[in-house]
Amino acid sequence: MPSVKKNFIYNIAYQVLLLLLPLITAPYLSRVVGPSGLGTYSFTYSVSYYFVLFAMLGINNYGNRLIARLRSDKTKMSKSFWEVWTLQALLGLIAVFFYLLYSLSSSFGSIAFSWIFYVISSIFDINWFFFGLEEFKVTVGRNFLIKLFTFVLMFIVVRGEHAVFAYCMLISGSTLVSVLILWPFLRARIIWVRPTIRGVTTHIVPNLVLFVPVVAVSLYTVLDKVMLGHMSTLEQTGFFENSLKVSQMPFTLVTALGTVMLPRMSNLIASGREGEGRRYLGVSMWLALGLSLAFSFGIAGVAPVLAPVYFGPGYQACVPVLCVLVLNMPFMAWANVLRTQYLIPKGMDRAYVLSVVVGAAVNVAANVALIPRLGALGAAWGTTLAEVAVCVVQVVEVRGMLPQRRWLGENLPFVAVGAAMFVAVRWLGSLMGLRVATLAAQVLVGGMLFALLSWAWLAASGNRYWLDFVLPMLKGTVSRFRRKA
Repeated sequence: MPSVKKNFIYNIAYQVLLLLLPLITAPYLSRVVGPSGLGTYSFTYSVSYYFVLFAMLGINNYGNRLIARLRSDKTKMSKSFWEVWTLQALLGLIAVFFYLLYSLSSSFGSIAFSWIFYVISSIFDINWFFFGLEEFKVTVGRNFLIKLFTFVLMFIVVRGEHAVFAYCMLISGSTLVSVLILWPFLRARIIWVRPTIRGVTTHIVPNLVLFVPVVAVSLYTVLDKVMLGHMSTLEQTGFFENSLKVSQMPFTLVTALGTVMLPRMSNLIASGREGEGRRYLGVSMWLALGLSLAFSFGIAGVAPVLAPVYFGPGYQACVPVLCVLVLNMPFMAWANVLRTQYLIPKGMDRAYVLSVVVGAAVNVAANVALIPRLGALGAAWGTTLAEVAVCVVQVVEVRGMLPQRRWLGENLPFVAVGAAMFVAVRWLGSLMGLRVATLAAQVLVGGMLFALLSWAWLAASGNRYWLDFVLPMLKGTVSRFRRKA
């Protein structure tokens, strides 16, 4: 069975790449395409995303869980794979047909059409299969190379009057390439089993159940941009896009943990080892909340300097939007752990669906009320309120099943540490002014302060997660580096 620690390291390495590349490209794109160009990219991508959403249904979670449960029986696993993928391919072809009709009639013309490759990728996306096998090295290695290649190409082709079209085409095309590269790795892992109509149709209902939360989640993660484009301006959409991108960059480290743990928890529960799963769950919650609180307080602290220095002139409106968006990070972290490591592995789909449907309703209502008056800031409040609602519903649904009060108490010191960091970096920003050096100093000082205060608390309190999980992992990593040296 693949190691959780190795898979986590693979995923963390890839998520760090996803964190670093946008840090480099965002200032370039902000200046080359401007707020309106970013808004056009954001709006057209969001529309194409809904066609991909239809093609994938709930397959990413359903297929992942199914493969994790059947991976000990190659014949059953192969049969289920071909049935699920056949359903996905049929829906993908329908999505491609209707997107072609839409793009040919869209007012955005060639920019809308550029996303056709992204929609086609929905037919061939089998990441869920490798996630179910916990073979993250295959997917991470492939994505690493594609992302680096796309990163280099961006600086070569995204320029001039057609910069927005070139950027959309690059992202769309690279997505298709990244999913096609996985198919050669499939041959050694499964056998061909001809799918039957009856076999394919058995997967429709459970997929539709998990499709409901996917659609609902999209209403407060993607529909915001579509609503902004219609109810406000493309410039406001650009402000929201940039702010959301920065606020979500560090959260990829938190979601990496959930991606790794979902198949492992599904397998543990299926094999009757739920007690072992609960131990992992406690560690995951501690790590996820600690990271999310660090990033939330940190981004809010540097926001007044980050927006004008990092994005460039004309992006001052991103400051309040950023500060509102990071408020949802601890709630997202809590809900992410409950969802990927407890609700979905245990098959508690009703609770999961209920939480995201409530979140979607809150988001749409808030957007309708706030976007016409506040623009990007209104969309930010809608997103934050939605994430809070999702978290609250999931907490209520699993009350009495998990030690949530204990988890909350174990993480409250991170709030105090984060608040101290926030005050320090804000003071430093007011002292040094709007410069690149100020932003660098804030990040360095804030990171060191959070790490030192956290270490002092962990050492003094004898925190069990630190002693039993993180410290041994760090010592093991150091020992491996010494042996290689």
